[in-house]
Amino acid sequence: LALHLLVRMGMHENIVLFFDKLKNSQEMTASKVLAAKSITGTYGLYVLWYQNSIDVFNEFIINLKELTRKYNFSHSDLENILLAKDYLGVSWIPKALRNNQNKIVKEWLLAIDDFEKEFGVNKNEILRSVGKEIDSIYDLNSAIRTNNYNVVNILLANIKAKMFKNEINKEDILKLMAAREWTGESDKWTKASGLYSAIVKGHTEIVAAWMETAEVIASHYENDKDVVRELLSLSRNNAACSLHIASFKKMSKEVIDVYLNAAIRLALQHGFSFDEIVEQFTRDFDGKSFSHVVNNGDDIHMGLWLKIFKIVVGENENYLKDVMMQLEEKNNEGKSVISLANGNPVLKELFWKAVDEFNFPQEELNRLKQYR
Repeated sequence: LALHLLVRMGMHENIVLFFDKLKNSQEMTASKVLAAKSITGTYGLYVLWYQNSIDVFNEFIINLKELTRKYNFSHSDLENILLAKDYLGVSWIPKALRNNQNKIVKEWLLAIDDFEKEFGVNKNEILRSVGKEIDSIYDLNSAIRTNNYNVVNILLANIKAKMFKNEINKEDILKLMAAREWTGESDKWTKASGLYSAIVKGHTEIVAAWMETAEVIASHYENDKDVVRELLSLSRNNAACSLHIASFKKMSKEVIDVYLNAAIRLALQHGFSFDEIVEQFTRDFDGKSFSHVVNNGDDIHMGLWLKIFKIVVGENENYLKDVMMQLEEKNNEGKSVISLANGNPVLKELFWKAVDEFNFPQEELNRLKQYR
């Protein structure tokens, strides 16, 4: 009750003193921290959510970490504390999401990350508990479209937890990850995917979180390249690639770089050859290969291809020869891609700027410069 009152009043100094007293006690247990409750049974951390005070919340988390280091609280005790349940066992988190307490929820997610790294709590299980309660309220596509990073994080964690517990099969996992917008059963899988929406709208944090989850899923099905292909697929029916559309929008460079770096790293980790990477993005670029876009003076897609080549070589220098072949490929008239780019002022500037950033070995650089 004493700690409950201190938390409710937000008297930081007294909270610290109270914890110091507890830390000096030989009878300190996680249950005593959890027992910071009112006469009606409302727990301390639950009150922090009710107060919506980030400062008080962070103070509680700092002290909880100190106590855990000293007294080695169990994972289950820590998970119960972090779920901020009331006396009926109902977590405050779903209500905080409904109340748009986005800042404190984000702090909570960061705290869980910290507790997972330092103390080994099961982040997926914590978020799965919340996910069960919000599954019927939120869907991944709408959370992505509205840039609700907290809900997206929880729903992605829910997918991972279900996968690890074998509660859903591979096909259903991929459908959940696709998070497609739909208006009826007949065209359920023809609408824009969640990842597509996140890239187009420039939601960099969400793209990063989505790609982290994709990496976990791909590792779970480690010998299945089709899973990786499906996860990385950006195309949708009757629509141009989202990377092309995002290129025209503000803050597009960051979100495109986050996606491409993560996507190519994921493909290489799962044994994609250079040709398979080119095939993947040619499909996502609506069949527009590197030579095709240069032939057609398409500077946007050309810029995207050059980014891809740069990342591929940066991740694996063995693919340098393959990239050189792409750059020197000749058309039916015997003209190389580089020669064609040189004939277009916009493409020429774009191409040589990219080459200067490539960090090519001197031999390849000299060979390219003969075209300049």
